[in-house]
Amino acid sequence: DVFEGQTEDSEEIDVLVRGYVRKQHRRQKYRCRCGGCIKTAPGPLKLVEGGRYSIPLAVEVACDKYGDHLPLERQARRMTREGLTLDSQTLWDMADRVAYLGYRTYRALQSYVLSQHVLGADETTWRLLGRSGKDAGPTERWYVWIAHAPDAAYYLFEDSRSNDAGDKLLDKYEGVLMCDGYGVYKSLAKRNPKVLLAHCWSHIRRAFIEVQENFQAPVDEVLGYIGTLYALESEFSKTDAPSDEKRLDMRRTKSSEQLEKIEQWVWRYGQSTPPESGLSKAIKKMVNQWEGLVRFTTDARIPLDNNGSERDARLAVQGRKNHHGSKSKRGTDVAAPWWRAQS
Repeated sequence: DVFEGQTEDSEEIDVLVRGYVRKQHRRQKYRCRCGGCIKTAPGPLKLVEGGRYSIPLAVEVACDKYGDHLPLERQARRMTREGLTLDSQTLWDMADRVAYLGYRTYRALQSYVLSQHVLGADETTWRLLGRSGKDAGPTERWYVWIAHAPDAAYYLFEDSRSNDAGDKLLDKYEGVLMCDGYGVYKSLAKRNPKVLLAHCWSHIRRAFIEVQENFQAPVDEVLGYIGTLYALESEFSKTDAPSDEKRLDMRRTKSSEQLEKIEQWVWRYGQSTPPESGLSKAIKKMVNQWEGLVRFTTDARIPLDNNGSERDARLAVQGRKNHHGSKSKRGTDVAAPWWRAQS
């Protein structure tokens, strides 16, 4: 007999096969009583007037390419398996149109990012492929420039790492710029006194790690001081009310103690280390950026490092690995607004 109300339940995860449907929109027509005027009910919004493909489909194509770094050729093959035959050119036309319609949002994002008091900046390489694809010969190297705010990022493609490219990224910016020691940022600060540079402790830490094997004892010591700077920040963030005023007070007392120890360490090893050694070069790098490295003790809003910008740069790196680059300047312009959309 059936044991009423009693079951043995279990759970498993399954997959629903995605499919595509063709929708038919039937729009009512109206005419006035005299028959001289005929109107048709408005149709759904279209990506392009008279277009065949829906806006959600176009957005999915763009998100798959720029959010999940799935090249258009792969998307086309996947769609064919799922019952929809499209070529990569049609998919590109969709993504291009979505980028065009969202261009105002892209510019609004730029304005928002550049309005922040503290801004991170970084750049990474990008390839502009030949007209016949990657086998056409040597590729031209471009750069993705990133302006990072805590909750947003702005991307710009340029064909160089020059001062002009940096100026385009940071057009009329006023505030604290968190960066590495690249000369473009130094030049920008010299030309624009309203920009203050804050330098990245993470970059300095890496410079010492690279020579740690050959200079174990001194490097272990300075890495310990740098590690304490991070530990202080982490511990403070766990407090009940981590206000900017209290953070600044902590930095001016406890963090400054570690900075004094680092300065004493530099005096001990800076003079005695062979000038062409890796340790000496790491020390010189830190000394040359010292003013920017200690700036966080004067402003609670300045982070210790530029890791946020580097995390945003990973989106470009992932895309570079998957679809190699762009075949045109227009391709780079379409890519830029999409990164960070998934944040």
